[in-house]
Amino acid sequence: MTAETHEPGTGRPADEDVAGSSAAPADATDERVLEHRDVARTTLHHAPSAAGAARRFVRNHLCPVHATGALDAVQLIVSELVTNAVEHGRPPVVLTLLCNADMVTIGVHDASDDEPRPTGAEVPWHSESGRGMQLVEGLTVHWGVRSGGPRGGAGKGVWASLVLDELP
Repeated sequence: MTAETHEPGTGRPADEDVAGSSAAPADATDERVLEHRDVARTTLHHAPSAAGAARRFVRNHLCPVHATGALDAVQLIVSELVTNAVEHGRPPVVLTLLCNADMVTIGVHDASDDEPRPTGAEVPWHSESGRGMQLVEGLTVHWGVRSGGPRGGAGKGVWASLVLDELP
């Protein structure tokens, strides 16, 4: 079943791909939950609201096994990666969740070639930014960057993997 949705206020189609099907945008209510060993993907609006839409997408689509043990950590990592993609990248921003046995992998792709780097210096306590990739690094067993943007275009993908047994 295909449903065409539009980006709010633009009349342009919004794009979402959940396990290969087109549906409503990430901030719409969706009853579908990932099965263990499944993939969900959505294209987010390149706007400050994207991190909130990404967290809602995680709540609505993460498999029950991972939602029980890793929901908070996955939402934090998704927020950081999507925020970085919106602030430092270029559209489209594509979020992918992969549930696989005891691991969940998060991927965020955008059309910019600029790679994220954790700040080597200590971030002042009063700073409102600069800790995102440090949080990602601290919560995950692996994270990295690969060349190639969403759906094979220009850009890069930032990914992070969490293992349920290794969460703090």
